[in-house]
Amino acid sequence: MFVAVSFFSCKKDSTSTGNKIYYVIKATYDNPQDHSGIINAEVTHVALTMPGGTNSVSENLSTPHTTAERDYTSGMTVIATCESVLTHVTVTVEIWRDGALWKHQTVLGSSSYTEVTVTGTL
Repeated sequence: MFVAVSFFSCKKDSTSTGNKIYYVIKATYDNPQDHSGIINAEVTHVALTMPGGTNSVSENLSTPHTTAERDYTSGMTVIATCESVLTHVTVTVEIWRDGALWKHQTVLGSSSYTEVTVTGTL
């Protein structure tokens, strides 16, 4: 079974201030009892837009994971994509802007694949 859900939000914010961004990645097993009681899962692939416009890519990242806060340029589009090929793993991706939750999406786990993409334009 293949389930992929993406969330895109491309609305441009009306202000150009507040561009300190960090990402939070969370993944949890839907059935921790099947994993010796372990709740947090790792994600298999993460791609995050960095301040210079390049992507930072990680494989097999333990969660929960929070990146360092960095300055981003106004008008820039930031994208966070997270994938899990583990069974029944719910994945949440958050983009925080100036210390407040700005964009987020949670996708419930499936039997074999979960994908989340969150996008925002500063």
